[in-house]
Amino acid sequence: MYMKSFAITQQGQSHIDAGTNCQDCSGVKEIIPENLGHVLTIGAIADGVGSCEFSEDGSRIAVTTVLSEIESQAADLEELEDDKILAILRNAFQKALDAIEEYADKEELPFIEFDTTLTTAVYVDDGTVYLGHIGDDGIVAMYTDGTYEMVTERHEGEESNSVIPITGTDFWDFKKLEKKAAALILVTDGVLDLAVGSKTFNNRVFFPFFKTAFVNPMLSEEDKEEMKTFWDEYLKSKEFRQAVRDDITFELIQIPELVAALPEIDFDEEAWNSETRAYQERVDAVLSKDREEWEEKQRKGKQRKGTQQEDEEKIKDPLFERHKVSGLQRDQDQREEQDQEQNQEQEQDKDQDQEQDQDQEQAQEQNQAQKQAQKEDPPVSSIKDNIVRNIKTVGEYIGGLVSRERQDGAGVKKKRMKKIIK
Repeated sequence: MYMKSFAITQQGQSHIDAGTNCQDCSGVKEIIPENLGHVLTIGAIADGVGSCEFSEDGSRIAVTTVLSEIESQAADLEELEDDKILAILRNAFQKALDAIEEYADKEELPFIEFDTTLTTAVYVDDGTVYLGHIGDDGIVAMYTDGTYEMVTERHEGEESNSVIPITGTDFWDFKKLEKKAAALILVTDGVLDLAVGSKTFNNRVFFPFFKTAFVNPMLSEEDKEEMKTFWDEYLKSKEFRQAVRDDITFELIQIPELVAALPEIDFDEEAWNSETRAYQERVDAVLSKDREEWEEKQRKGKQRKGTQQEDEEKIKDPLFERHKVSGLQRDQDQREEQDQEQNQEQEQDKDQDQEQDQDQEQAQEQNQAQKQAQKEDPPVSSIKDNIVRNIKTVGEYIGGLVSRERQDGAGVKKKRMKKIIK
């Protein structure tokens, strides 16, 4: 079976604004070992560590080295031996690390300033997949049975927004996928974090984002160019760049015959949204509880401070006993005032809950309307038609996603994605 592939890397808006170079790199190469009887496609992506001055060189050297080393070492393969192919991958990673160090020494520059991630797949034309991985980028696989998942792990450091790069050799991961794949998508962390959830969400994949690439077989070179053009324009769009400001890499490898044979794939958007709302409610509950505890602590602190001042006044004021009754009345008045404040807060919380319930009802009505509209849509006749049809759901997802502030404090405006291809 033949294979089709392409790779796209674009400079992120944050790098454009800062006047810094793109630190991502990608490459894909098809090889035909003379005595193997199979076609192999090698895909590789890398993302230079942002805090390292020469990481763009590190990512470039990593990708070019790993591709050339696997091509060279796989040329003598006579059969698909798992241990041998995984050993080739490991050796290629080591060669990439050595090449980066040699370049740094040659230029008399600090080796650590070239740190980068590296993710690589050796994809056989029968659907077998071997991969090597280090960092927070990832691979999403569409299996021949119609299921899909992220097949890599995010190697994140202990500090917020940190990553374990290629120099973290103890974390290198090499494996063979247990099931055969019809298609693979390799993406760097900017795209990955948008479309694949965190561990909290069990790395759940937002399938509508990947659907166009996964279910439309690139049966010809024209199909491939049409698909590549769409993704190139889509990833450059203003709406998408509001959600992803980092450098962008998107790499697709397909076995068209296996893609064409995929069963119909359903995506339960209502269940996705329900899970998202449930998680947000749990987060809000924790944050609300923390806030209440903090406010109660502040109130008690003020009360203790006030009591301490009164005790000091007792010692100084010989007429304190005469005013004890009025003091007790003052304490009672304070307690009543505090009770009134608590009642007001409870009423405000109740009003907020009612507003959230109304928002949820409106969202459910919109989902039902969208589903009804989808049922009335005409059948898909081409890759371009499927792109236009599917982009509606993706736009809703990104529109909702960018409406909330990210954990790192980078807020973005809520907008829906426009149709890229008319």
